[in-house]
Amino acid sequence: TKPNEKILVTYLSSTYVKAIEQFPGVDESFPLPFDLPGPIGQFLNQVQPKCLLIARTDLWPEVLTQTRKKKIPSILFSATFPKNSSWVSKLWKKTMLKLVDSIYCVSFDDYDFAIKKLKLDKNKISVLGDTRYDQVVFRLSSPKPLNDHLETQGPTLVAGFTWAEDEKELLPALE
Repeated sequence: TKPNEKILVTYLSSTYVKAIEQFPGVDESFPLPFDLPGPIGQFLNQVQPKCLLIARTDLWPEVLTQTRKKKIPSILFSATFPKNSSWVSKLWKKTMLKLVDSIYCVSFDDYDFAIKKLKLDKNKISVLGDTRYDQVVFRLSSPKPLNDHLETQGPTLVAGFTWAEDEKELLPALE
């Protein structure tokens, strides 16, 4: 909605680098520094974000503490809360979620859990669904044509997130 704003995506695992770099709308991406006062402070001072968007469960205490101190709004989206959480896990989530400005839950069950079990302020919580499903619906409604070399006449095996070691076994087995 704001085409002049730059989008920076951080990650912890290098397995996401390629997907992030190919995602339309991402201007920059690099690893998030360790969640310690010095590295996070330097990161926020250098990047000067206008908003922090957090996917699902990536609640980092130092990031949240410093963004709150610097008055950088934070939004947790696609939030989901396991119902069988231990009291320690509930306490941790409650503490972290109090540092978040807005929470967009996946379902009404998650909304109820956040209000009734975590005792969070209902004014900062909404139900907006799961962005992963939104992506699936979008891709199904806007399919890309297959490359000629991908079209087959017989059964097709699709193996996602495989490693070279997996493929050493899978490919000979297919023959």
